[in-house]
Amino acid sequence: MNTSFFVKDLLEIEVSAAPRGNWPPPYASLADGSSAPPGTEVELFHDNMDSVRIYYTTDGSDPNHNSLVYNPSTSYFQPQLIGPITLTESVTIKAFASAYGRDPSVIVSFEYTVDE
Repeated sequence: MNTSFFVKDLLEIEVSAAPRGNWPPPYASLADGSSAPPGTEVELFHDNMDSVRIYYTTDGSDPNHNSLVYNPSTSYFQPQLIGPITLTESVTIKAFASAYGRDPSVIVSFEYTVDE
């Protein structure tokens, strides 16, 4: 919004031409390379969880902006939409973080072996 109500007391707008850099990558609740029993839940996190979207795949392919979204809502608005990934078989989860203001993070991989 740019009505006078929202820009009241605005004194200065600073514009930077510096490179914007990348978002830091997400991380997982279970260490990469772990073995776990079936039904183990893996959560993905980011230090700016409510500002970024975490895109991921579970088939080992590289995620993109059309991939599944781990956190489709903010943690304070609809936290029930942010559910863990349940491991039912050995899997490679690949994920990256993306949002306005910076370039997407690098893609990170988490490989898990499910004990049969």
